[in-house]
Amino acid sequence: MNAEMHRRHRCRHLLAAAAALSLSPTLALAGDFSASVDARYRYEHVNDDAYASSANAHTLRLRVGGIWQWSPQWSLHGTLEHSSDLNDGFNSTRNGESGYPVVADPRNTELDELFVAYGGEKLQTRIGRQVINLDNQRYIGAVGWRQNRQSFDGIALDYDLGEQRALGYRYLNRVIRVFGDHHPNAALAHRDLDGHLLHFSHPAFDGQLVEYAYRVEDRDVATDSNTTVGLRYTRDAKAAGNWSLGLDLARQQANAGNPLDGSATYWRIEPGYRFEAVTLRGGWERLGGDGGYSFRTPLATGHAFNGWADRFLATPLDGLDDRFIGVSGKLGGFAWSATAHRFDAVHGDARFGDELDLSLGRDLGHGFKGLLKLADFRGDALPDTRKLWLQIDYRY
Repeated sequence: MNAEMHRRHRCRHLLAAAAALSLSPTLALAGDFSASVDARYRYEHVNDDAYASSANAHTLRLRVGGIWQWSPQWSLHGTLEHSSDLNDGFNSTRNGESGYPVVADPRNTELDELFVAYGGEKLQTRIGRQVINLDNQRYIGAVGWRQNRQSFDGIALDYDLGEQRALGYRYLNRVIRVFGDHHPNAALAHRDLDGHLLHFSHPAFDGQLVEYAYRVEDRDVATDSNTTVGLRYTRDAKAAGNWSLGLDLARQQANAGNPLDGSATYWRIEPGYRFEAVTLRGGWERLGGDGGYSFRTPLATGHAFNGWADRFLATPLDGLDDRFIGVSGKLGGFAWSATAHRFDAVHGDARFGDELDLSLGRDLGHGFKGLLKLADFRGDALPDTRKLWLQIDYRY
């Protein structure tokens, strides 16, 4: 075993040891325990013109968690997650049904989270397997839309500097992907990483400004190794006369032996205006590309960006220009939204297509919530895709 493999194994052993130490009966008996249950049933229909048959997926997810607080500062957090595919009329990526479109919710049982947490007056620390959502999850997120959410083996440090200023650092050793940690295809199950994420937030211009530097080496998929440096500004409508604003700007460079050896720029502009019960927003997001390298966000919650049809989870090499306008609000106990997208290439003159996304949700009471959602992508350079979801969530 070479020195690099030794280092990786030592790091994993340290993470496991930290969690194991917290299981000491002496500590456990001295503390308090709280539990949570999260369940979700979903029906997903996919009509993709690239396939002769449509997909109809019935899936069920159960997530059971617990927190053991053995002192005012120290606690142990754990979550088990199980997902079931209730039928075979879709390609879950592990059920062998390759004649159908993919619905990436395969059968899976895994340890979703297990970490030790320290919460002091200024310093917050977590070590072990954990969910990480940074800012709007454009770079790092849990992909909570899928039944198996994404989690990371690593360390999180946050320090409160006072006056709404905070400094954060994350070390990522491994990502456990939405396909499940026990997926027969190891590349879909997890990836080994060497990731260092630095994050500083503070007030500025009547809003909040974040400066960040993320260096991630993907040891399994070299083309996803990159360094991203950027800033993000947000201003909430509550503090700015009903106007909101989001501004993002970043520069990315391939690193750690990435064979693509390129760089790209990213920016996003998203103004909004809130009426009494309706919010109107528009936006322009641009992920650069030159035909050889494009701006990549492989660890992001991609479903939240560039249309719910998920046609652009991986940025095309010619880049992606996404111009959108949306409206959302509440009416009679329902929460609703509608967003229209236009997708073009950054490099060259290719038109990818247009998309309309609609959603209708309602709190059903007693811990239940219902959601109906539609994505209709009409492609020029890509096949038409229509997706429909019916979902019931329960949380206790």
